[in-house]
Amino acid sequence: MLKQIRLGEDLCRMARFGANLADAHSCLIFLPSESLIDIEKPEKDTLVLVGHHSLSSEVIENRVIQSGFGLIGWVAKNHRSIHVSPFERDSRTLGIYKEDQDLKSFIGIPINLSSFGSNNSQICGVIACDSKKAYAFSKIQGKLLEDLAAEVSNTVSLHRRISTGEFLNSSWETFKHRGHQLAKALGKNAIEVLRLRPENFYEVEEKHGIDYASALIDQVVRLIRQTLPPHFPLFRTPTGDIVILLDNMMTSFFANKIDNLCNHMAARGEKLSFVFKRSSLAGRNSDEFDLERLTAEAIPGDELNKATYYEHRRA
Repeated sequence: MLKQIRLGEDLCRMARFGANLADAHSCLIFLPSESLIDIEKPEKDTLVLVGHHSLSSEVIENRVIQSGFGLIGWVAKNHRSIHVSPFERDSRTLGIYKEDQDLKSFIGIPINLSSFGSNNSQICGVIACDSKKAYAFSKIQGKLLEDLAAEVSNTVSLHRRISTGEFLNSSWETFKHRGHQLAKALGKNAIEVLRLRPENFYEVEEKHGIDYASALIDQVVRLIRQTLPPHFPLFRTPTGDIVILLDNMMTSFFANKIDNLCNHMAARGEKLSFVFKRSSLAGRNSDEFDLERLTAEAIPGDELNKATYYEHRRA
């Protein structure tokens, strides 16, 4: 059922929401060709119109725009917003209309796609809104469109994960299944949970936005996956925590390796600071391998007063 989700329909609904939000004549969503898995041979540095809502019937369906072409191409190439008012040009210079629309205002918002591990494009997506009113888009509307761009990025990311099977591979049920297989192979007392919690996630989110903070988490997850042997399962929680199952003889080694990796990974002068917690069945009289309990016990702070865990953190 999940595979039947159609990205175009979702993005058209989001474009309609954006048009109502900004009281726009048109709201159009463009994505890089290289980020779309449905295109067999994507053209390098091109944008595809994947969703729109317009009061005009002159929009060119499935329009492809080259990076750097017009205002939309400029936003994609430079990863920067642009607001033009009054807009004193023929509307056809935007590359999306068959006829002039007598537009007076235009705003373009970049869509950050940096969280895509397989996205090699040097350009970003774009939300473009226009209006027949002069000075139509306020700063507040611009901020709201930036939030919409983050939601578009999350929607596209989810669609990719579902379409490629990554969504199922990273699910909690799959993680538990692989955890029980590992416990069977190594013995339940040899399994240890390492849980990483980003203690400054909300500070980074408040300063740079949720899409930037989430992209940092995604980047950390990708780097950790490259570091870990494939038989050690990893799961990311909705709150940004990263849970890893390891052989307890190797936990300290990988904890230090991951910590060094996180310390050297920074962008815009910002980096995520992680607290490491560990939990295992070693030394307990337990006949069952309870993965949920081990994971819960690795939660830092006073959330579980009776938990058995200890902190691993570099000075």
